[in-house]
Amino acid sequence: MMEYLYCSTFGETPEDGINLIKLVNASETALIEVKQAAMLKNLEYMTGTKDGYLYAAGRYGPDRSYIQSFRIDRENGLLDSVDCRTFDWKGISYMSVDSKEEHLLAAAYGSGRITAVGISGGKIGSQTADIAFDGCGPVETRQEHSHPHFIECTGGICYMADLGGDAWYYIEENGLAADSAWHRMEERPGSGPRNMAFHPSKEILYLLAELSNELVVYGKSENNRWKAMQRICLDCAGVKDSLASVLQITPDGDRLYAGVRGLNQIKEFIVEPEGTLREARLFTSCGWPRSFLYREENALLIVNEEYGDSKGALELWDLKTGHRSGYRALSGAMQIYRIVLP
Repeated sequence: MMEYLYCSTFGETPEDGINLIKLVNASETALIEVKQAAMLKNLEYMTGTKDGYLYAAGRYGPDRSYIQSFRIDRENGLLDSVDCRTFDWKGISYMSVDSKEEHLLAAAYGSGRITAVGISGGKIGSQTADIAFDGCGPVETRQEHSHPHFIECTGGICYMADLGGDAWYYIEENGLAADSAWHRMEERPGSGPRNMAFHPSKEILYLLAELSNELVVYGKSENNRWKAMQRICLDCAGVKDSLASVLQITPDGDRLYAGVRGLNQIKEFIVEPEGTLREARLFTSCGWPRSFLYREENALLIVNEEYGDSKGALELWDLKTGHRSGYRALSGAMQIYRIVLP
C-alpha cells in the first residue's frame, strides 16, 4: 500500500493549490517537506478514491464552483490532471464520495444545497442530485438561511450537518436524491452544526456545533432513534470569536479530537465503553486549527492552521509525548488530507 499526504492552500497566487507533504523523522523532531503538486486558485475542499484519483473543488467566479480531478502517480504522489467541470453552486464546505465511489457528494454552503455528481476513473459526469434545504437561526450574520457544512455516507446512511438551519439530517444512501425522505434532527437555536464523526464499531455519532462550541454525543434509543447522550462545552470561558472547527476519531474508536479556532486548542477525549467522552489532554495550537489528521503509524496529529504564523501553518503533535514535534509556515493552509492506495 502507498500513503500520500496532501495539504491545500486557499488563494489566487501561483503558489496556491495542492501540496504534497512528506514527514521526515516523524517519530522524532520532524521535518515537514512541502512540494506543490497542482496549482489551483481558490481551492476549498478535496477528497479521493481508492482507485487513485483526487478530486478538488473551489470557487469559480462569484456564483459558481469547479471540480478538478487528478490521477495520483503511485510512485511519487504527484498529480496528473484528468478532467474539470464547473457547476452553479457556491461555497463548497465539504466533499466526500459515496460508499461505491461512484458519486462525489458536496455541501454547497453558499447555495444551501447538497449535490451529487457522477464520477468514474477521474472523469466528472453530470449532476445526479440537487437538494435544497430550508432553515435559519438566530445568528443573523451566519444563519440567514440553510448552510450545509458536512456530507458523508457510512453504514448505508448519508448524514448532513446544516450550520445555518441548526439541524442535522440523515437518509438511507440509496434514497439520497429524495429530499422528502430526509430525517431532520433539530439542534439548539444558534448552535450551528458544522462537523460530524462516527464511531467505527458502535452506533454512536459525534456532532460538533461551531457557533455554540458544543460537542454532542448521540446514541440509539430503545426505539432505534438517535438521542443525545452527552453535551460538552468546548469553550466554557467564552473566549471571543471562538469557533469549533473539526472532529477526528481514531481508527480503533478509543480517542476523539476536537478543534476550536480562536481559542486555538485541540481537545483530546477518551471514548468510554458506552460511547460517551471523558476529557483527557489539551493541545494549544499556534493558529486556528481548521483541519487535522490522526496518523496511526506514528501516533501523530497533523494540524492545518489558518493564521498560524500570521498567514497559515502546518503543525505536528506527538501523541505519545504530548509535545509539538514539527512546525512549518504555509500561507493559506486550509485542509490536510490522507489517501492510501491499495
